[in-house]
Amino acid sequence: MTTKKNDGSFKLYSQIIQIKKQAIADLQREIAEIERLSGGADGKPRPTALYMAEVVLRKAGKPMHTKDIAAAIAAEFDYPIRIDTLGTRLHRAAVERGKVFTKVKTAPNTYALIEK
Repeated sequence: MTTKKNDGSFKLYSQIIQIKKQAIADLQREIAEIERLSGGADGKPRPTALYMAEVVLRKAGKPMHTKDIAAAIAAEFDYPIRIDTLGTRLHRAAVERGKVFTKVKTAPNTYALIEK
C-alpha cells in the first residue's frame, strides 16, 4: 500500500515540477523580450526610430528615401526597422510637428532634415 501512495505522490510532484519549469521558461522568454525592447540587459535604452533617422540623415547630408533610411539604421545601429513603421513616424514628425524633418515634395517617401 505504501508503494501506491508514494507512486501517486511522485507523479503529482513530477507534474508540479513540470508546470513550474514551464512557468520559469515562460518568464525567461518574457524577460528576454523586455530586455530586447528596452535595449538589453545592460539597461541602456534603445534610441528611438526618429533619433536614429535623424543621425542617419545628418551623416548622409542629403534627403533619403524611407527604405534607404531604414537600411542605414540597420547598418548603423544594428537594429532592423520596418519601412512602413519608419515611414509613418517620419510622416507624422514632418507633417504634424515639422521641427526636425521635412517631407521632400518632389520625391515620394523621401525625407530631409530641416536646416537650422
